[in-house]
Amino acid sequence: MNTQFYDKAVEYSTLEYPNTCIEFKTFKSKETNDYYKMFFDFETLTNKTHKPYLVRYETEEGEKKEHIGETCAIDMLNDLPHKPNIMLIAHNANYDCRFLLQYLARDKTLVKGSRILTCSGVFYRFQDNKQPINIKIKDSLKIINMPLRKFGVSFNLDVSKEIMPYPIYTQENIN
Repeated sequence: MNTQFYDKAVEYSTLEYPNTCIEFKTFKSKETNDYYKMFFDFETLTNKTHKPYLVRYETEEGEKKEHIGETCAIDMLNDLPHKPNIMLIAHNANYDCRFLLQYLARDKTLVKGSRILTCSGVFYRFQDNKQPINIKIKDSLKIINMPLRKFGVSFNLDVSKEIMPYPIYTQENIN
């Protein structure tokens, strides 16, 4: 009685939908695999303000790239594959996406409290006659809720997260 079919069924002798409801029985899923996936991570100076100096990323085919310097965020976006829809995935994208948002038009963010859960927007690559790229940024931390340093043990992988001595990462040392 709590469905939109409450007035269509008079007798409940079976769990099948009555013939009057057949048109509603067919479910068509949305196409969800139309985004080309890339994984990315920024390294930043964390003195007074957080400033990216390095971004590394990997495509779904396993191609690895990096950009170094103050313009690493826009350099990465300009170097994206020629795809109309790209999903950028980062572990704790709440942090990493903030370096990209300034370059996206029509950005939409889904926020819970002070955390960005997902965001999307359009990037116009100028060298391609302003060809738009629809970008979604997803947070893998929302799917696998554990720090990267625990991935090796948890998934029986022969990997470990490097220890970053953040205090030595100063502008002078990076230069």
